[in-house]
Amino acid sequence: MKILRKIVSDLKPLSWEEGKRTKFSRETINLLYGENPLPQLDVVKKKIIAELDKMNLYPESMGYNTIDLISEATSFSDKNIVVDNGIDGVLNLLAKTIIDPGDNVIVTPPTFPVYASTTKLMNGIVTEVTLEDDFSLDINKLMKAINEKTKVIYISNPNNPTGNILLTNKQIEFILNNFSGLLVIDECYYGICKETAIDLVNKYDNIIILRSFSKALNLAGLRIGYAVGPKYLISAMKQVLNDCNPFVLNRLSQASSIAIRYQDILSKQFISSKKRFKSKLESINKLKIIDTETSFLLADVSKIDIKASEIISKLSNRGILIKDCSVYGFEDIYLRISIPKKELEDKVITNLREVVDNICKGKLK
Repeated sequence: MKILRKIVSDLKPLSWEEGKRTKFSRETINLLYGENPLPQLDVVKKKIIAELDKMNLYPESMGYNTIDLISEATSFSDKNIVVDNGIDGVLNLLAKTIIDPGDNVIVTPPTFPVYASTTKLMNGIVTEVTLEDDFSLDINKLMKAINEKTKVIYISNPNNPTGNILLTNKQIEFILNNFSGLLVIDECYYGICKETAIDLVNKYDNIIILRSFSKALNLAGLRIGYAVGPKYLISAMKQVLNDCNPFVLNRLSQASSIAIRYQDILSKQFISSKKRFKSKLESINKLKIIDTETSFLLADVSKIDIKASEIISKLSNRGILIKDCSVYGFEDIYLRISIPKKELEDKVITNLREVVDNICKGKLK
């Protein structure tokens, strides 16, 4: 008897760079994941520390301490909110709740690959509507891709890894009015990006908004993601969670959720840090720096005819890790660069400039 499900046996592992974790040293500058480099607020740290003596006790089930804080911040009822371990966890929970074998799901590569992988694990079928050369989404192509089996459309807004807004709220409403399935809007970068479609949850029953505490709220290590959606869908997701993983967020995660009360402060601090680093990056005139609505910046290396992967490899040899975006189906001409700590910015800039200059000199020989 074969133990593994066929779909699991057929999976091709995504390259998240995790294998390099064991090689990290204190000197390594890790710019892989779009993490927030700023120190967390003392009020949040104190809440976490206060929980340390309670580690022998189970946390509040279903993450309701966190849900209450999200409800306070968003003005949505707790019946409209579900939490899980990061947006990855929410995506897994959503797929378990709604995807039947043979259901069709639309994704828009290059984009976050977990939309597709969670669908495939449930034996769903993935249809791709590729972004245009300027990273825009052709909404006409999107609508034409819908068929009678299309149950879900996933939109990363702003998109990872391109960093731009794919749909305006007007376009989102057009889709909602002309599509009977579920539209999933991933707002992982909310706070850094101010655009949001969350108010549409009050108007439509076929939209769900995903958000994270990882980026603007600077809590990536505590894995808090949440969804705001129609009560019937959230209720079903909570039922699945209750039956499979009721203690979904640990005590430290729930304690740290107080950070959502300080989102404006944390967001402004990060945006200021990002703006400063972008200005320094722009001093490398061989690169075209592309601003984003996210926690990272893009550098286009096409004008100097260098592969991004070559730069990434040489920076890695110097202890600076930058994301290889092939996991997103991205062209090998873009560097996705996270924001480093302030005291490391100049080191990153100096090394990046030297690597680019050295590669260019080598090509001239």
